This record gives sequence, C-alpha cells and structure tokens, in this order.
Amino acid sequence: MVSPSGLKLARTLCAVLLVSFSSFAAHAQSGTIGQNAVENGAPIIEAGRIPLTRILYFRHAEDRIPFKFELPTIDIVPAAAQNKPATDDTADEKQGSAVPSRLARSKGPWVIPDGSTEWGVELGIAGDIATWMSGPKYYDIENRGHIAGSFRWGRILGTRGQVTYSWAIEVLPINIALGNEVDNPRYIAGAPAGEPRRNREATWGVGINPASFRFIFFPRYRLRPQIGSGFGIVRHYKRVPTVEGTKMNFQFDFQVGGQYMLKENKALNFGYRYYHLSNLYLFNFNPGYNVNMWFVGYSVFK
Repeated sequence: MVSPSGLKLARTLCAVLLVSFSSFAAHAQSGTIGQNAVENGAPIIEAGRIPLTRILYFRHAEDRIPFKFELPTIDIVPAAAQNKPATDDTADEKQGSAVPSRLARSKGPWVIPDGSTEWGVELGIAGDIATWMSGPKYYDIENRGHIAGSFRWGRILGTRGQVTYSWAIEVLPINIALGNEVDNPRYIAGAPAGEPRRNREATWGVGINPASFRFIFFPRYRLRPQIGSGFGIVRHYKRVPTVEGTKMNFQFDFQVGGQYMLKENKALNFGYRYYHLSNLYLFNFNPGYNVNMWFVGYSVFK
C-alpha cells in the first residue's frame, strides 16, 4: 500500500513535470527560443540554449525535507540551420587560401586584390615622330619609327574609391629605333657624288624602367580606362637619333588607354603612349625625339 503522503508527492511531481514541458513548448512555439527570458530575476533561456533545470522544493507533510528535481540542458538547433549550406564566409574559414578572393569579391568581381603581383608583357609600335610637345628638330624626322617590347613585374598598391594604382619594373629587351641616322662607312669626303654621307637603319637597344606607375579607374567594371607613366634608361649600340646623339639615353612615357579583364586575374592592356628619348642635356647636344606609340599587353595577377 502506498501512503497518502507518497501519493501526494507523486501527484505534485507529475504536475511540476507537466508545467515545465508546457512552458518549454510555449517558448518554442512563440519563437522566444534564444531570447533572454527571466524568471524570478534569473535567466532561464540564454544564447540559444534552454536549460530545463528547475529547482523545486517540496516539503514532506511529515518530515518537511526539501527535494531537488533537475532536468538536463538541451541544445536547440532549428531545422533550417541544420540544412543551411555553407556560406562563402564559412568556406573561406575552412580554406585560408580563399580569403583573398573573398576580399576581392567584397569590392567587386573585377577588382584586383591589394598586394597582388603582376606579371606581364607588352609591345609598342610607333610609325612616326611626334611633333607636338617635342621642341625644334635638328634632323630629318621623316621615315622614322620605334618598337619597344617589355616584360613587367609589379604590385597592386591598393584601391581607393574608384581608382586602383600599381607600380612595376619594366625590362625592355627590345628597343629599336627605326630609320635611325648613322654614318655611312663607304662615304668618302670630297669623292664624286654617289655614296650618301649617312644611312638609315634600325638600331637595336635595351633598357629598363624602374618606375612605371598606372592608375586604373572604375575598377569594378570589366572594361575600364587607365593612365600611366614610366621613367628609365636605354642603351643602343649606335648613337640615337643621329650621329650627334648619344648611345645612352633616358626614356620617359605617358600613356592613356584601357584595361579589359579576361578573367578575375588576367587582363588585356591597350592604348596610346607618348614616348620620349633624350640625354637630358647631360652632353653638349641633345637631339632627343618623341614618337606616337600604340601598345598592347597581357598581364596575370597572382
């Protein structure tokens, strides 16, 4: 036989369990899971966890001994969160190598990430001598031209607003002055007319530009304008552009053109370059010249 006090205790325990689970179901249905609910000044639901712990004191009718009843803490994870696919951010956390791509995507799909390394090649061809901004000419400017081929290595310094700026070193293994005036070794002073005093030929040279800068505008677009400028030295194996000139000269260029992104890390560069060559009056005579050059190039960013 069960004593009346035992039956009373059992009925009370069942009622407490029913109230606890009813409270839990009400919170889950009303969407208050994860909120900071407070009961008697103490938080009972916090940070997405529902502690179903209840400290319940029952006083026995005869000995009035307190009883303690506890239920374990249960983690509640919504079904939608369990089936949610991994986002870009979580994927990048798992793969550290994807972080630069995520940074680039935050600025735009075609923005080259800051600190990227550029490897590129370019070829420029000029078919005439520029007459604007070139000063007086001390030689025949007809039938002249220039070819310049370079390898580029540089860095993307950063993107601020609508401008991406970069720096590069250019090595020019191809720098050819077309129609250059050279002495004719077969010419004899005072001899009957026949051999000209000077000939025209292509004169080969090599050079380097340690300071080549470019500014790319509207970098979020796949096709965008750009401007640039570079400065360096070039050495030809004969005097340029005339026999009164020098073999060692300085070169300067200003360029305006565009860039088309073939892929996220590959670009096609093209445009016009105003190319200047002279010895900067470091010698007595400076017959420098300027050419209108059109260039095209290919760059890979890593």
